[in-house]
Amino acid sequence: MTSAPFSLGRLDHVHIRVPNREEAARWYAEHFGFRPVQRFEFWARGFPGGPLQISADGGQTTLALFEATEGHPMVPQTLGVAFSLDADRFVAFARTLPCGIRSPAGELLRIDDIVDFDLCWAYNLSDPWGNQYELNCYDYARVAADLIAADGVTPTRYWPAELHTSYAARTAPSGAPQDRPLLILGRLPFDLASLGGQVDLHGFEVHAGTTLDDAKAAMANHSIEAVIMGAGLPLDLRLAVVKHVFEVSESTMVYMKDFSSGRDGFVPFLAGLLHSMR
Repeated sequence: MTSAPFSLGRLDHVHIRVPNREEAARWYAEHFGFRPVQRFEFWARGFPGGPLQISADGGQTTLALFEATEGHPMVPQTLGVAFSLDADRFVAFARTLPCGIRSPAGELLRIDDIVDFDLCWAYNLSDPWGNQYELNCYDYARVAADLIAADGVTPTRYWPAELHTSYAARTAPSGAPQDRPLLILGRLPFDLASLGGQVDLHGFEVHAGTTLDDAKAAMANHSIEAVIMGAGLPLDLRLAVVKHVFEVSESTMVYMKDFSSGRDGFVPFLAGLLHSMR
């Protein structure tokens, strides 16, 4: 009889070196809601050199705070330990910044330090003693709409957005749903790579233009599901686009942004619209 292969269980705790356990515990409590885990108190109080176990999830996962000594010098954890948050808590944390937490480079962490990893959003940060962490959220669409678009945040990227788009297209299973074609028209040309960093475009095949000819070409060459127009387009051009769309399609929807919210209102308008279309 063949036994099942051995597999490890969940991550239990991470060893963290700090100069003073009590001071560190207060800092982690103030900034991240960590509390000492009572059932592990013996390790902290029963003998010298043991860890103070703190947790932000009721003791399921802990940080073991070890106090630096002559025999165990202060060596910070610099590879990074990642904690995951739901969208509500992640957005709430982002909006507290700057709040005294610093980046691994030692600068105050700010809302625009958010990193777009295509599959999740993240902040990289450090405690006062150089131990590094990541806070992430895998609810990509919610954060894109409720934080990136709503607050006009410009995220950091470590690779071009096109890499994820092309990978998803190459690896999509046969018969998988295809990206839905959209046309965005504006007074000025759109930088789709930049737009993809502010709005979640996953699931959509986005075409862009500035003229009636651009609209006609897109409608002729693609099964455009929706045309989205900015308020900066002249009224006669917008009306001409609407007329053409209705002449050549019985299913394409047309959306026009309001004028009063100005240019800065386009990204929130687009993010909310795409969110409602999913």
